Amino acid sequence: EGQLVSDSPKDATVLPGCVSLAKSKLDGKGCASCVAGAPTQFMIRAVDLFGNALQGTEEQDAEELKLSLSLEGSAVAGKAAYAGDGTYLCSYTVKQAGPFVLTLTCPKSKEERACKGACVPGVTCPEKCVTVSPPLRVCAGELGTLSVQRRDKYDNNLERALSETPFVVKYEGPGALKTKVLELGTGVVEVQYVARESGVYQMHLLSDDSKVGEAFELNVAA
Repeated sequence: EGQLVSDSPKDATVLPGCVSLAKSKLDGKGCASCVAGAPTQFMIRAVDLFGNALQGTEEQDAEELKLSLSLEGSAVAGKAAYAGDGTYLCSYTVKQAGPFVLTLTCPKSKEERACKGACVPGVTCPEKCVTVSPPLRVCAGELGTLSVQRRDKYDNNLERALSETPFVVKYEGPGALKTKVLELGTGVVEVQYVARESGVYQMHLLSDDSKVGEAFELNVAA
């Protein structure tokens, strides 16, 4: 009859619903790219299905989220830790360069969200570089070449290495050896050399005073 009910009106609080991975925002480059061997992070700004932020949710009440990455022939487990104020801090480390699929899972709702990304190689590791074109026997005065593939410490081939530390040539032999080091822009380094005197030469490639692979034996015919 238009009369207020006793003890009314009442205040009501509407809490956010379950985390919606599809609606939540992934913040940071780490959700799509990383460097081999480097710890990588990104944030999840969690909301529910209706876009309500999970702000104010205490750690003990936060929903568990799981993070995993699948690469060609292998899988990597990551970590999604509640960071407070409705955000999750995700972290992972990948050592294999190449494309990957990052998958977030909410066990409570059984929802999944997958994102494609790519892991790029790390910096050149001199000890891991490999010969892709060994030196052949040449005659004195003739141009000889050899090629080396740059690799990082996890055996990933570098595809581009224009900003890497250049290789330096050291040698021992019966005469002078004229050399030129070329970065081909594909992660491969080509060394050109010419010797005027015949004999056997030992060539070393150095990067920041570290030897690149084993010594090369150059046979120069008369």
